[in-house]
Amino acid sequence: MSTVQYSVAYVERHSRITTLFRGLLALPHAIVSSIWSIGASICSLFQWWVIMFTGKRSEGLWSVQKNWLGYAARVQSYSTYMFDKWPAFGAESDGEPVTYSFDFEAKASRLRTFFQPLIAIPAVLVMIFMGIGFVFCAFVCFWAILFTGKQPRGLFDFMLKFHRFMVNFVAFNLYMTDASPKWGA
Repeated sequence: MSTVQYSVAYVERHSRITTLFRGLLALPHAIVSSIWSIGASICSLFQWWVIMFTGKRSEGLWSVQKNWLGYAARVQSYSTYMFDKWPAFGAESDGEPVTYSFDFEAKASRLRTFFQPLIAIPAVLVMIFMGIGFVFCAFVCFWAILFTGKQPRGLFDFMLKFHRFMVNFVAFNLYMTDASPKWGA
């Protein structure tokens, strides 16, 4: 089963100025990502029906979702102080220290897709619990960068694990993969 591969290169030094104004700097990307997410969600509705009738995913629908997910992950990472370079709009990275790959797998389990909302319950619980820790880490990172100009490595590593879990969680919930998200994978 295909899973999303996502990573951000660690850089200790960060800009205090861009960190201070990150909310404003990320706002245009948050708007574009939110609008694009509506299209990705609509694709998931169609994808569900395609899987139920054919047992396979539509590569066209999957591609729209994949491109949005890569962009949304970069925006989320930028917004939460993982890197300083302002992300490019769209699916392609423009020098951000991010790697993202996700291989298309046509075959899909009809049964797993049908029961996906129930299968996702443990992952939702992990997302809630770890999300609380993630918000705390982002808050601490903000202040650490403002005062020292450096991002603590331990906080970065935890936040990266959360981002990886999140992109796999979203991919699973959009019927892009049959692989349930796993913490630390």
